[in-house]
Amino acid sequence: MSEKGHAKNIANFLLLVEFVVAFGAVYNPSNALITLASLNATKTAAEALLDKLNTKFAALTNAVNAREILFANLSALTTRIVNAVKASGASDQFVADVKTLARKIQGRRKSEKAIDDPNTPEDESKKAHSASQMSYSNRAENFSTLTALAKSEPIYAPNEADLKTSTLEDHYDDLKDSNESVDTAYVGASGVRVERDNFLYDDESGLVEQATLVKAYVKSLFGANSPEYKQIKGIEFKRYPA
Repeated sequence: MSEKGHAKNIANFLLLVEFVVAFGAVYNPSNALITLASLNATKTAAEALLDKLNTKFAALTNAVNAREILFANLSALTTRIVNAVKASGASDQFVADVKTLARKIQGRRKSEKAIDDPNTPEDESKKAHSASQMSYSNRAENFSTLTALAKSEPIYAPNEADLKTSTLEDHYDDLKDSNESVDTAYVGASGVRVERDNFLYDDESGLVEQATLVKAYVKSLFGANSPEYKQIKGIEFKRYPA
């Protein structure tokens, strides 16, 4: 569900309240939930909630974008590390271990993925475990393991500053921090989504319920064919599942 649907409900509520204000003193419902004072309180809360939503979603977007930028060159950096290890004169076995970790970071396979043979009763493709560990957290942790492995080999001592193990450790810290920032921003956005859904869609006092009752009252007050009811009849409110 697009966030636009929820925002549209709020925008339409603000419009509905403007019409109610224009009706003047004749608008005088007995239900406290839809008095003008109650509607104005909901309007104020809705505007504050929109600001809160925008702030939380912007924080999440920024955190996600920053992480994508940080991880964008990880595969290329990993390839450089592999070649630096190889150039250092490390043993073939050590180079092979480094390459194994590099494949995990880059999401590559050592061999082709098995394909099901239709002439056999078994599904060979299901026997192959995925070689890709491409979640951001997995990539970061595999990069940390790669860095630790490189650090364990005394012969690995590149002159390039960005390939030194101390720099790689700092880079891992940045990767880890970026993951934590996204997680924190996601939790914040998720929490405000729950708050929004309760505010909008509570069966007894939610914004959409208020709007529905207002329209029913205006219809009863002025009549179904009245100009006043026709003004608000087409203002749409939808309930969206959580």
